[in-house]
Amino acid sequence: MILGIPDPLILAAYLLCFLGALWCMVYGIRHWNDTD
Repeated sequence: MILGIPDPLILAAYLLCFLGALWCMVYGIRHWNDTD
């Protein structure tokens, strides 16, 4: 039981959600002023 979450699939969903949001922020910052 990690962080009080008993089901590993629920933990995986939270982790993927967090990583997806982090990736969106990194991508947005890197491509902030692209002009094409």
